[in-house]
Amino acid sequence: MTKLVDAVVQSFIKTCIRASERPWPEVRVTPVATRAIGEQIYWPSQNGLLPDRLAYVDIRSKNGHETRHVTAVADRIDPNAAFYAEAECRKFIDNIVAELTLVKATDPNYAALMSEANAMVLAGVVQVDLKDRLPLAPCAFLVEKISTEWPGWAVRRLVDRLLDSTVMAMALSVDVDMLPGGKAEAVTVRLNGDLAVLFRMWEHRGWSGVASTLFVVGDENPQGYDEVTRAIAYHCPSPADAISFKYALSTMLEILEEEE
Repeated sequence: MTKLVDAVVQSFIKTCIRASERPWPEVRVTPVATRAIGEQIYWPSQNGLLPDRLAYVDIRSKNGHETRHVTAVADRIDPNAAFYAEAECRKFIDNIVAELTLVKATDPNYAALMSEANAMVLAGVVQVDLKDRLPLAPCAFLVEKISTEWPGWAVRRLVDRLLDSTVMAMALSVDVDMLPGGKAEAVTVRLNGDLAVLFRMWEHRGWSGVASTLFVVGDENPQGYDEVTRAIAYHCPSPADAISFKYALSTMLEILEEEE
């Protein structure tokens, strides 16, 4: 590619990658329509695997199709198509920004989370740039407080309390894995989507032992405010979802911290 053509294509790639970032809160705007941006190259990919992910293209051939990042096919992108696609991509970004501004200005749940998060920043509790995910810092703080070691009897009390009718109104689900002989091996409290807290008993002593605790997303254990808030943002796309998640965490922590 000539320098000018390369600059046009690279500018398009940079813009559509920016547009592919998932903002928090999640807002709905009209998606960009799929169109050809080169020979057998279609953008954005909307094949059901990566809907509305603007950083991806569909490459269709006699052998079917595969999904790749736009940077992998930069040399096959038509610069004229890239020029017009970037303009639409920028419009898409502007629409997202406008919707986000509206939510931030009018949603009381967002305001409550943001106020608490700002206080945490001033207190030096938050020391990483979370960008749009800053309002989720209070949730991450609770995750960090729960993710430690707890006496088995405290976990047993948590299970009993979560299974009573009052607390179960929050739609939490509890799974207890038992060893032969009736000793508890692990307790999983599912909070929202794939977000869960896992308590693992030490030395097969059951409720009389100590439980190490992990915040888990599916089979993964995110670490630090950045990773934890990313996971929460995905499974709690709205401020109302995040408030409900925070309430569930607060309830768990209160039960765990009650005196024996």
